[in-house]
Amino acid sequence: MELSSMELSSTELSSMTSLKEQTTRRYGQPRMKTRLQPLAPRLQALPRFKLLLQSLVVSVLFTLAVASVAAAPPARVLPDYSQSYSAERDPFVDAVAAIKLASDSGRQVFIEVGGSWCGWCHKFDQTLAQNRALADAFYAQFVILKVSVDDDNDNAAFIAGLPTFSGYPHFFVADAASIFHSQSPTDFVVDGQFAPERIEAFIAQMQQHRPASTTQPPQ
Repeated sequence: MELSSMELSSTELSSMTSLKEQTTRRYGQPRMKTRLQPLAPRLQALPRFKLLLQSLVVSVLFTLAVASVAAAPPARVLPDYSQSYSAERDPFVDAVAAIKLASDSGRQVFIEVGGSWCGWCHKFDQTLAQNRALADAFYAQFVILKVSVDDDNDNAAFIAGLPTFSGYPHFFVADAASIFHSQSPTDFVVDGQFAPERIEAFIAQMQQHRPASTTQPPQ
């Protein structure tokens, strides 16, 4: 009885094998193998694709960075006497250079009397530095001449030639002919800060005295 059962199983197994061979001859190999075979080349191509994608991203970022630099306005180059207070500088020599530059470019000399110790002097500089449009208008109108007054050098001889003033900083406006305007910085201050609109009004006021020019002021 057990033998008969084993013979029957062998017969069934033989039939199944024959059926599989017939199916293979008629329809080919199972589709699962056909679909899996092309997967290996695609897996091998993934690193190359990632490298290509990374190169593309780097190229785009580099292009954007170059465009940003190209679009940025050129840095403004100022004389040393316009940038900072220094007890070592000679204000008489600086004044001659500032007046010549102002005369050649149709501007006026904006004299700032103060020092590196002067908080309001730094606030005024920061107001210009933080407002590009205001700075452009200001430097188109004036050549700044910073005159230092401190314990190391009070520049008394130069200060004696200026109109009388009290407090620091103090501003004067001059051209090649004379010092024609004395200005207290408090007129520019609103709520403890320099007000750009008041500085703009001051620029407009000084333009009424602006000398004629044969050249354009630097931008």
